[in-house]
Amino acid sequence: MKRNEKMILLVLLIVLNSTSCSIKGANIFTFNNGTIVPNSQFNVIPYLANEDINLSHTQTASFSANGITISLEKFSGWEEDPGYFTVIKSLTNDVPFMIKSSIAWDCIPEAFRTGESDYYIRVPLNNDYTALILMGYPFDSRPPFLTIIVVGNGQAAMVFNKRYVVSSLVNTSESFSMTLQVDYIEYSSSGQPVNTPDTFRIWLENGVLMFEQILN
Repeated sequence: MKRNEKMILLVLLIVLNSTSCSIKGANIFTFNNGTIVPNSQFNVIPYLANEDINLSHTQTASFSANGITISLEKFSGWEEDPGYFTVIKSLTNDVPFMIKSSIAWDCIPEAFRTGESDYYIRVPLNNDYTALILMGYPFDSRPPFLTIIVVGNGQAAMVFNKRYVVSSLVNTSESFSMTLQVDYIEYSSSGQPVNTPDTFRIWLENGVLMFEQILN
């Protein structure tokens, strides 16, 4: 085989391999001596307008996981506004945790609910920690925020907060994974897709959640 032919074959093999594999996964968070350590690249601070900082709020729902009780609440006076809660906080006295947002979180779409709650998806990570997945209210034609908090061992931490469309989700006693897109798929008048949003996945591996891009 000539040198040029070998080079062409090598390039073709590289291209074929890259299109059939995913980029190596990154940890969304890690545990450091039992402490939850979020990966900052996945954790956008929720937007909170100055006029909303000191608003009182009322409870929408509450639930417990790994000895920690979490309350989902909405700003008082916002009862008729879209979305179901704007505050996530711990009701466990020794676990200080509160997230406020001027952009509300919404109910979990029916297709992804487990029957436990309309407001979150519970993902046990191990005996000591649980991940709770929350989905933001979709507005202004952009994907809503996808939020993940981890609770356990006397801690609660937000580990993921970015805009993604959840296109599929598997949550069983054996495995957890979900597929995400950076944007909504748009369709032409004939019903054909006119864009191909980048696709990613989150999955559970060895007690932590991983993130990677999926390449076609």
